[in-house]
Amino acid sequence: MRASSYSAKTVTTYAVTWREPNGQTFIGRLTLGPLTLRLDGRRRGVEESPVSRQFGYEELRGLRIGSRGADRLDGRPALVVERPDGTYLVAGAGMGAPIVRELVDRLADLRPVETTCG
Repeated sequence: MRASSYSAKTVTTYAVTWREPNGQTFIGRLTLGPLTLRLDGRRRGVEESPVSRQFGYEELRGLRIGSRGADRLDGRPALVVERPDGTYLVAGAGMGAPIVRELVDRLADLRPVETTCG
């Protein structure tokens, strides 16, 4: 595992919107914990029970900043989270400073890195 300036005990939350692989969009919060990324929120414009999604960092197949076409969320660059069940797009919920770059940096520190012996 790589050395990290981001404490393994730190929990950070962000106000976000996200789109799931099935196209549904939610508004809520993203929490970066020591071992998992968690999304909690409600579907936009629909009176339904809240949802919660939790992904272990080892489950993430890829992370990148999406800035074109289908990789944007509500016209804004989004964090593209690739998982076995599909791609999730995550963007800041407010009109304030973009959080996408910060999320990529934090997740890079939290995800396990495979090492090879050679």
